Amino acid sequence: MATWFSGRSADMYLPALQAGQLWVAQANGHIIGFVGAEPGEVTLLFVAPEAAGLSIGSMLFEFGLARAAENFQGPLSVIATGNSVSFYRRFGFNDVEKLSFVRGEPELHYPVVRMVRNPIASAPSPQTDAVQSRADSGR
Repeated sequence: MATWFSGRSADMYLPALQAGQLWVAQANGHIIGFVGAEPGEVTLLFVAPEAAGLSIGSMLFEFGLARAAENFQGPLSVIATGNSVSFYRRFGFNDVEKLSFVRGEPELHYPVVRMVRNPIASAPSPQTDAVQSRADSGR
């Protein structure tokens, strides 16, 4: 984990926030998760361990999918770590290509999978209000 986050800080996410490509879920004034999206791709998804099992990840991902699909025609994609592949499959995503992220010094290679969902798959409805209200209440 230390290698994965090496050289990263909260400031590196500021441009995405300002560009309207990153959204957070909060509970009791603390960020418990976030999702990033741009046209055609959900770029980030994270849920704090203390919020695991509360459906925050699913709500954030559905929100991110809706944002990625706005003004975009074509398949939606996501890059999945090994432990998240089954999560994305539940949303109709299929493995397309094995890749790896390179981090650290010396370099460590983390296997990931590029996954795609065809536009024919039923897209989730935007959950803007649900994400905000459930996240704010800590559920």
